[in-house]
Amino acid sequence: MSSPVPLPFSTENERWIAVVARDVRAEDAFVYVMSSSRIFCRPTCTARRPVRRQIRFFSTREEAVAAGYRACRRCKPDAESLLRQHQLLIQQACQLLEQTEGPVSLEFIARRVGLSRFYFHRLFKRYVGVTPKEYSASCQFKRLEALLERGTSIIDAIYDSGFSSTSRIYEKTDKELGMTPAKFKSGGSGLHIYHATVESPDSHLLVALTERGTCMIEFGDTPSELMERLMARFPGAKFAGPHPRLTAVLPRIIELIEGPRSDLQLLDSLQRTAIQRKVRKVLQDSWPPREGSGRSPSLRVPMPTRGSPTHSQSTDGASHDDRHS
Repeated sequence: MSSPVPLPFSTENERWIAVVARDVRAEDAFVYVMSSSRIFCRPTCTARRPVRRQIRFFSTREEAVAAGYRACRRCKPDAESLLRQHQLLIQQACQLLEQTEGPVSLEFIARRVGLSRFYFHRLFKRYVGVTPKEYSASCQFKRLEALLERGTSIIDAIYDSGFSSTSRIYEKTDKELGMTPAKFKSGGSGLHIYHATVESPDSHLLVALTERGTCMIEFGDTPSELMERLMARFPGAKFAGPHPRLTAVLPRIIELIEGPRSDLQLLDSLQRTAIQRKVRKVLQDSWPPREGSGRSPSLRVPMPTRGSPTHSQSTDGASHDDRHS
């Protein structure tokens, strides 16, 4: 029988290192007391750092109180932990960004969660991994995609998903949809779509691109489920495996989804939205290949092999007229 894995910050040496570093991850792991002051503190207390030989550690605040110590007035260890406070604030902010239709200012969200906009922006980027503006953009385009899939007219879908004008959204559709809204609504009729699936710690991630940009980044339980979802969303498209440029960037995508997670235990949906945005940014740096970049601008799909999924045989005639389809 294997030995149990020791908990983080379970030894006095680990706890002392956390106190010296004011490590926020140790917030709920223990408290420490100074023998001279009879006060117990959080590991992140901003008071002058104690001398090692003068402090004692307790696993819980209740143990410190029972031993006759009182809570520090500066770091308030008897109140909810700072990490837990940050977790609630960040999740509240994400819910506001997801529910608010239309442009939302950083000042507005920061005020709603009770922080200055500079401090809120720093916390959000630190824990979520993207900026509030980037997170909000992901939410807006998810709403737009859902409305278009339900058959909402293009103009209504644009305004109902929170965009202030049609011109602004058409500046972003290549990067965010990989096609015009009209093409998206028609199921990608005639488009060529490259795709690849990578495994994440608890699921799989499918990435799909047209010649114009990214059209789908989604998590699912199995590659086959994700492929079915891709084909259902774009029944009029032709499908091919990963383009060499997509294959080249897959290791970077795997690094993102397998990399260190936030110290906060954030909701899965929030974490996935953030990862999708980060993956999209990586793809935008290398896709599509541009003229004069030293890479071939041709992204034509090879002839489909036997058994490969193909659909409509029409060609892509997307133009500015699609905007009003």
